[in-house]
Amino acid sequence: MSDRERVLEVASSMSDTATIEEIIAAFYTQMQIEQGLEDVENGNVYSSEEVWEEIKEW
Repeated sequence: MSDRERVLEVASSMSDTATIEEIIAAFYTQMQIEQGLEDVENGNVYSSEEVWEEIKEW
């Protein structure tokens, strides 16, 4: 699906009174979710243990 199609899908799912800011925020959120799911599929994730070890180094 192209970005244009995604924007149209998000915009059409919102109320007619949605502002451009709300549409942009919803589109950005949708893109972040899709990126996260893609990262999971590709194994680009950290375990809880890895995150805790990283935090300890702060």
